[in-house]
Amino acid sequence: MILVPDHRGSRVFEDLKAQGFNVRVMRDRQWLELSPRVNVLCIPDCNQDAILLLDVNGRLVLNFNDAGNRGWGGFVRRLVKQYPRSFLLSLAGGGADMMNFFDEDGRRLPPPAMTPIGVTLT
Repeated sequence: MILVPDHRGSRVFEDLKAQGFNVRVMRDRQWLELSPRVNVLCIPDCNQDAILLLDVNGRLVLNFNDAGNRGWGGFVRRLVKQYPRSFLLSLAGGGADMMNFFDEDGRRLPPPAMTPIGVTLT
């Protein structure tokens, strides 16, 4: 099963479903039990982004990836305080997405961030 955020318009859900995948929309700020010791919670935002929180056997894992706080900060801070241990996963330095560029013939093009600029000192 593929879990997706509850984004406005449901484009990702509809596209995956049309391709035959088993897809489920995660409701905003509602825990979903995956197993007796693993629960997940998703917070989508107006930027069509989302964060994922996992309760793994009483430990909280927060996956922010490259998402910025768009109104969910207070909710997340209150939730973190309920856990004795939490772990934050967050992108630092860029390059998480928008890295797949192809020309008209289907050849991969290096994204600008991967193209050397200037001189490399060794």
